Amino acid sequence: MVTDNLQRQEPADYGGIDRSGGRPRITGPHAGYDRYGRLDHYFYRCERCGLESTDASLADGCWRCEAEDDR
Repeated sequence: MVTDNLQRQEPADYGGIDRSGGRPRITGPHAGYDRYGRLDHYFYRCERCGLESTDASLADGCWRCEAEDDR
């Protein structure tokens, strides 16, 4: 049986990293799945701008939000 679940619904707080401290909240790692429903990768998400990345350095702060704040 082939499942085509590219996105899975997860609560934003599930397994999240809370490093607020005045910066945007970063959640993750979240599991990413391939088109067959198998675990494929993990990613982090910025709740402020929606950036998703497999780069674990996003957990230290969102570079997109920091660039916007510098303007």
